[in-house]
Amino acid sequence: MRLSRYLLQKYFVAWAYLLATNMPFIHAENDYICYTIEGELAKPMRGSCTQLTEKVVQSGHWMAQEKPEQLNAFLLEWLENL
Repeated sequence: MRLSRYLLQKYFVAWAYLLATNMPFIHAENDYICYTIEGELAKPMRGSCTQLTEKVVQSGHWMAQEKPEQLNAFLLEWLENL
C-alpha cells in the first residue's frame, strides 16, 4: 500500500519533528528583544518538545552574563534530574 504525499505530510512530518527527550527552555524575564514567556516565539518549542522544562531567569537578553549563578543553578538542577 502506498501512502499519498498528503498523508505523509499530514501525519508523518508532524510526528517526525517531535522531540521526545527532556529539553531545557530558559526564559529571560526582562528580555524585550526575544520575549518567550508568553509570546509567539515560544510556541514552536512548546509544540515540538514533549518533555520541556521551562525556567524564568530574572535578567535581560544576556542572561549568561547578567545572572550566571541563576542560570548555572538551573542547568545543574536540570542535568541532575535527567
